[in-house]
Amino acid sequence: MHNFWKNLPTTGFANEAEVESRLVEPLLEAIGYDKADIAPKYPVFFQEGKKGRKHEADYVCFNGPVRDRNSSLLVVEAKTPGEDLPDGKKQAESYAANLRAPIFLLTNGVRLQVWQFQWSQESTTIIDIPLAELSANRGKIEQSISKQALVDYCERLKIKTILLASATYDRYETAELARTEKYSGSIGRTVRQVASNDIGDLIRSTDLLGSYRTGAI
Repeated sequence: MHNFWKNLPTTGFANEAEVESRLVEPLLEAIGYDKADIAPKYPVFFQEGKKGRKHEADYVCFNGPVRDRNSSLLVVEAKTPGEDLPDGKKQAESYAANLRAPIFLLTNGVRLQVWQFQWSQESTTIIDIPLAELSANRGKIEQSISKQALVDYCERLKIKTILLASATYDRYETAELARTEKYSGSIGRTVRQVASNDIGDLIRSTDLLGSYRTGAI
């Protein structure tokens, strides 16, 4: 069990920075996001005519270190303790739309809300609880916004094809590395120059780079 769930911070936040450091960051790690997945103060650029406006989302969670619209999973906006969450909902929703993130989370250190972004209509609330009830809703939170839950959600709706391809490859690569770990790093071969039957033209593959510095096929 992650330590976050044993020692839940539910009160005593002095400002927005404490909401982020004591609540948001530990929560994201507790539900499966590695540090490489979490981008704090992530720039969001809105185009308006010839000029653009740059904003920053408090946090954006991605599926791995490649950070773009094809791998975005979750936008998080933290507010000053006690600040009304509706004031931040529109902002977080616009970030989610810009980054194509399917879910966004809002918290002010008193309440926590999770919204499911809808492309064609108003986003819908899927979690809205006082922070004191965070532990009681752990299962719902993990099922809704954990990294694996959102990767599965994107896969099910086919909304991020590149994300799925990279996630599938990551699992394959990990399995292959584990399978081949017991073998040596390479297998030596002996090759012969094309159209040559002279035994003197045989060369070991480990010597190729030294013998053919300009390259060999």
